[in-house]
Amino acid sequence: MKSGIAVNTLRLDFKEFLSGITRLSSELTRSVQGRILHFRLIELLVTSQIIYFSWEWGIYLPKISSIAYPVGLANYVDVSLLLSFHNSWINAGLITILVLMGFLRYSKYSYTVALLFVHLQYVARFSVGKVGHGSVLPGLMFLSIALATIFFSSEKDRAEVGMFLMLFFAGLAYDAAAFCKLFASGLSWVQGDHLWMWMQENIVDQLSANGTVHLNYGIATKKWTVS
Repeated sequence: MKSGIAVNTLRLDFKEFLSGITRLSSELTRSVQGRILHFRLIELLVTSQIIYFSWEWGIYLPKISSIAYPVGLANYVDVSLLLSFHNSWINAGLITILVLMGFLRYSKYSYTVALLFVHLQYVARFSVGKVGHGSVLPGLMFLSIALATIFFSSEKDRAEVGMFLMLFFAGLAYDAAAFCKLFASGLSWVQGDHLWMWMQENIVDQLSANGTVHLNYGIATKKWTVS
């Protein structure tokens, strides 16, 4: 009983937190300076994620022995050099410096060059046959910020165009993903067979990485088949 009350209280607190963030965002975007500050805060979040992913991939890359499944630029550029311990760390360091230069407005081209190096790090990391999707949205948002930074010198214009491009690319990407799912599996997609298959694949990944996996009640009791 107490645990149920605690969970409900946590949910209410989280809803209030989200409501507070929404109200703050609305207040900020009412003025020009507020929109610029709002954009800069989002830019800080996105660039922090880009730096984080760059180092995460850079640390992992030396564990890969060879490029098994080239994706993106890896089809045209030899990214095997990044499988070296030193090269992947150097690339992550360069990305970090370029991102900081872009955020501090030392150069309007820093973000674009950083985006190229990030993509090389990305395709090298996911060259073993499975592509991660958690970094796609930050990548699209970073692309939007880079484009706004290149083509506009005013912070007001950068904020407005950058926010528009982020919303546009995010909507376009997820709409395209939805259509691809429908084309691949038809209207039966909503039954969730592909979702359960993905969950089972992730169970295998967790077992491989940690030697154990903990299932919640829904996954542990669900009975399903894939024809």
